[in-house]
Amino acid sequence: MEAYDKPFLTYDEQIDCLIEKHGLDVSDRDFARRVLRSVSYYDLINGYKDAFMVNEKYGEHMSIEFLYSFYIFDKRFQDLLFAQILLVENTFKTELAYVIARDFGASIDEYLDYRNYRPGNGKSSFQAIKRNIYNGVSINNPSKAPQPSKHYLEHHNHLPPWILFKNVSFSNIINLGRLLKPKQKEYILESLLPNVDLSITDRVNFLINGLNLMRKCRNQIAHTLKFLSFHEDRNRLSASILTKILPPCLVTWRDIKKGKRGLYDLDAVLNLSLYFVSNYNPHITRKFCDDLRSLFTPKDNSRNEVMKKALFDSYAHAANLPMSLPDRLEVFHDCLRDK
Repeated sequence: MEAYDKPFLTYDEQIDCLIEKHGLDVSDRDFARRVLRSVSYYDLINGYKDAFMVNEKYGEHMSIEFLYSFYIFDKRFQDLLFAQILLVENTFKTELAYVIARDFGASIDEYLDYRNYRPGNGKSSFQAIKRNIYNGVSINNPSKAPQPSKHYLEHHNHLPPWILFKNVSFSNIINLGRLLKPKQKEYILESLLPNVDLSITDRVNFLINGLNLMRKCRNQIAHTLKFLSFHEDRNRLSASILTKILPPCLVTWRDIKKGKRGLYDLDAVLNLSLYFVSNYNPHITRKFCDDLRSLFTPKDNSRNEVMKKALFDSYAHAANLPMSLPDRLEVFHDCLRDK
């Protein structure tokens, strides 16, 4: 029988591999063992090999203590960003439910009537989206429906959109929003993209691509997939439109050209999550800025703060985030005081 190329290794064998094969500095094997028992070898090593390894070797003086601190830093940033993306998702669902209930009715037969939407085509057609919604929520078999839709199907005489949408995927909600007619689209745009002097087509395309970028990044976090290298070129934002919508403290043409970032990557997702939420809840966005700055910015010259600065520098480089990000967050935070 052929030997496995990825055989089982005990924790001590994993530590030996890190030292001998990859050149990691392990001065405390007990600490290393505790780390590997709480964080999988794959997540800790393979998850960051692109950031720290060259030809399967770590750079000089790379320690497991720093690698574990980097992992904790990464998870804290992901948690903060994930929560902010969920706010955008919930707002989009709430505003979509509001406008279609207001204009079409509160019963599913009314607000999901095909005459209320553009037809679309293929997998993005209204009928395909409606079928996905019905199947996903088991409309025709209430006993198998998820809560809270199940309760409404069994105990009320209609299923309103603000309940149904709690059980509908973000992807289907975005696709349904894409098929709104101009009057309803204008309402959504004024909520998430207010006071933007662009055509409705440009604003819709920007909003849909931006929401999909955040959705895919959210999925990357939720499924513990590689995060630092996130990019989604299929939902690339238009640089000319992006720089007209976002304030210059978040992004400029120079940033995009020099840093080669901000259109379909983590920098884009972070900027979008800041901007979208700030339009309807600046207080939450200020808190988000404060939390990020607390994570990123050293307060003094203590050993812990020096480590924090080193972690941010390494993280920003690995994730292709701007080194000036803490300063940008401070400026954006101050701008929100007037809202």
